[in-house]
Amino acid sequence: MRNENHPLLTSKEASAALRLAYATLRDWSANGRGPIRPVKIGARVFWRRSDVERLVAGAAE
Repeated sequence: MRNENHPLLTSKEASAALRLAYATLRDWSANGRGPIRPVKIGARVFWRRSDVERLVAGAAE
């Protein structure tokens, strides 16, 4: 179980928080599209919690 205060989210966690399809985040990562950029560690892709929270807050305004 991941710590809810961990600074990085998996693509699954980020897509759930953003209410977006997993494929959308995969596209953002692969093609450099989208309003936020992933963090790549080896072959794994993560998303900064702060970026996701900022995007969610901006969408709610």
